[in-house]
Amino acid sequence: GILSDNANTLRLTHGVCELLPYSDASMDAVISCLTLCSVQDAARSVREIFRVLKPGGTFLFWEHVLSEDNLSLAALQVKRSKTFGCSLDRRTLLTIQSAAP
Repeated sequence: GILSDNANTLRLTHGVCELLPYSDASMDAVISCLTLCSVQDAARSVREIFRVLKPGGTFLFWEHVLSEDNLSLAALQVKRSKTFGCSLDRRTLLTIQSAAP
């Protein structure tokens, strides 16, 4: 979405994360909730997010990821994630850090 000049207004827009319909450096903030596990190309999506962010803009994300220290939980997560189209085995934080300017 786009915050207007009036800080109390938010516009939400449906789009594809790998090809955001916004100009370069046009967003004050981007919020991603449980998205990067299910997009086709997480690296491209994150590059798009940083492309549309203004310099000094904020990227807030909340993602679910595969447990790295509990193998039983990880196996259950993989089994259930297939039902919802999630790829929990992605290295989401590393993908974000690699794309950050």
